[in-house]
Formats: sequence, structure tokens, C-alpha cells
Amino acid sequence: MNMIDIVNVKFIKSHQDEILELADIIPKCIIKYISYDKIEEYFEYNKENSDYFKKEFETIDEWINSQDLVLFSDYPEDLIDLLNEWVECYPQFERILNRQYFDEYIENDGVLNQSEELKRIEKRFHKLIMHRAGHLIEEYDVEMPHVTFDLEKCDWFHRQCFPVPGMYGGFYYYLYENETGEYELNVDSWSRICGGSGQTHIITQNKCELIDEGFV
Repeated sequence: MNMIDIVNVKFIKSHQDEILELADIIPKCIIKYISYDKIEEYFEYNKENSDYFKKEFETIDEWINSQDLVLFSDYPEDLIDLLNEWVECYPQFERILNRQYFDEYIENDGVLNQSEELKRIEKRFHKLIMHRAGHLIEEYDVEMPHVTFDLEKCDWFHRQCFPVPGMYGGFYYYLYENETGEYELNVDSWSRICGGSGQTHIITQNKCELIDEGFV
């Protein structure tokens, strides 16, 4: 799951000063040991398996002091829990702890890697989703997917999936650049309990075009 899908943007905004403070003090080499328990786990492992650790450090406090590590007891527990979640999405986590990307993240309500062209494509994508399954989106209060440059890593065989509760199907999509240099979002959608409901749309910043239907 993309980190943007699991993060509460309002929470991030309310803690942005603390997050940026942490960004300045967390050494990149121990970023995945952001909680004391994980730091302790790392220390104990190396005490058992590293001759250097055995020789240089008698206690965990000695190692922490040598690394300029910061213990996080002064920070809200829910913030630390969130940062630990971010560890699971390390590349994106590291980017958001970069002030340039953090500002972009805050300004764009939790979305990184998105040009004006992709914003317009995303708007048309959301309109398509609401046309096809709007009542279910509203009933289950589903958060809509974002269209970012990260989708360029996908193709038809490795599409992103946006399942909709109650639809028994959903939307499968990927982004690519066409021969004119314009971005297109290929979207397949269907409901397994409704025969022939399958549709394929191509979405650009200027239009949403139905190119196939009647499958599934």
C-alpha cells in the first residue's frame, strides 16, 4: 500500500514542526530504528554478531552517545507510531523528511510527485470513479486514489488496483507517456457480479474516452 494511502494528512499537518525537528536529528543510517525498542534490538544483535561492537560498547547508552542518537520519549506516542509505519515505505519516508518534499506534501494535501497535468488527469479519474461507483464511494467513505509519477513504474501486467467495497471489482490503472509526450491513464473497471460490466477508459488531461466495454 502506498504510504500516502495510510497517512492521515491532517495529523501530519498538526505535527509538522515536530516532524521537521525529527528530520534534522535522525541519522539516515539508523532511520529504521526510530523507536527505542528497535534501537535496543539492533544493539543486542550487533553485540552478539559484531566483534567491533563487543570491543567498543559495553552498554547501549555508550553506543547511543557515540552515534548522536536521540531517544524519542519527548515526542507524542502517536507520532512515533506513525513514523514507524513510514519505515515500511522507506524511500517515500526519506523524501518526506526532506524539507523540500515535506513542504510539497503539506501544500498538496499529502500528494507528492504530481504535475498540473497529472492533477487534471486525477480529477477526470475521480469523476469516472464517481460515475461508475459513486454511491458505494459515499456509502463506505472511500478515500480516492492519487495519480502521481510513481505510476510510471507500472504497466498492464503490474497495474495499480483501487478496489471499491460492495462493487466486487474495482478500478485497475497505470500511467504512461504516449508518442506525443502526453500522459495517459489506462483504466479498466468492472463488477464481477454484473456480467458485461467491464469498461476500459483512456484518460488524458483533456478527456476521458471509453475505448472498450462488455467484458468480464
